[in-house]
Amino acid sequence: MTALIERVLVLPGTLLIPEEGPVEHVRNALMILRTLAQQQPAVWAMNPELDRAERRAGYAVTLMELRAHYTPTLHAAQHLRGAVEALLEVPVDWDVIPALRGATARLLRALFQLNAQ
Repeated sequence: MTALIERVLVLPGTLLIPEEGPVEHVRNALMILRTLAQQQPAVWAMNPELDRAERRAGYAVTLMELRAHYTPTLHAAQHLRGAVEALLEVPVDWDVIPALRGATARLLRALFQLNAQ
């Protein structure tokens, strides 16, 4: 027997997994960037924009986790925008290092979700 829950088809015996929120998207982008730093340290060392993007994304996560105390949407969005801009400034072909595309996509998704709140 199947059911529709909030316009999502749920099959019997399956788990309903909620969509990732902005914090999860940024954390995943940070994991992608840290993996890039470990696997290709020369690329990381020669492009300070990557370090800047990681720092800005980390700041955004910190602000979004403080949501219980105040609404950090504006400040977190500024840091996410800065992280995306830093990744766009990296002078590396994204076809050579596809991790940049994935990290940027995650950060943009988080930015759109944060702005929609």
